Amino acid sequence: MKTKIKICGIKTLEEALFCGQAAADYLGFNFVPASSRHIDMDTAKSIIAGLPSGRLETVGVFRDERPEKVLQIAEVLHLDFVQLHGNENEDYVRLLPNLRIIKVINGDSLPEKFPAEFVMIDREIQGQGMTVDFQKLSSRQIGKPLFLAGGLKPENVRQAVSIVRPYAVDVASGVETNGKKDPQKIRKFITQVNSL
Repeated sequence: MKTKIKICGIKTLEEALFCGQAAADYLGFNFVPASSRHIDMDTAKSIIAGLPSGRLETVGVFRDERPEKVLQIAEVLHLDFVQLHGNENEDYVRLLPNLRIIKVINGDSLPEKFPAEFVMIDREIQGQGMTVDFQKLSSRQIGKPLFLAGGLKPENVRQAVSIVRPYAVDVASGVETNGKKDPQKIRKFITQVNSL
């Protein structure tokens, strides 16, 4: 099965449209205030409104946000998924009824019955360009479809996919130049994933 591709940290319609043209599957919009890729709801709404209907799915990224705010943003933007990056537990997720959840974990395992549709594995230490241990991860029993993130870029994503065989890969800084999405890197990243 083809590995799906999520490009995260979308900030402009131009970036979003290019990702779609390059055959990405998911667009990530970061609503974590402390992130350099943070986007406000109105800007995200205008970008999503400009997307062609159909294949691209939208993901809102949150970390320990108030559930009512997550619900509000998800409803206004008609998000396909919400991605939870913090310490959100099962009780928290129950406050988000009818939302499709991607739960991010790093070194810790996720309870088997955690109410998430997908699990995302990311690095324990962010922002240093390090990847997760692909070989270790390949033998790990997750129990849910897996998004692989953390330090992926055009130069290593083919190896990562061939070892881990994830449902999807997630990239942000790995397809940027000087903090902005780089069309050439996006195209190369997607080509590498699809070459398997």
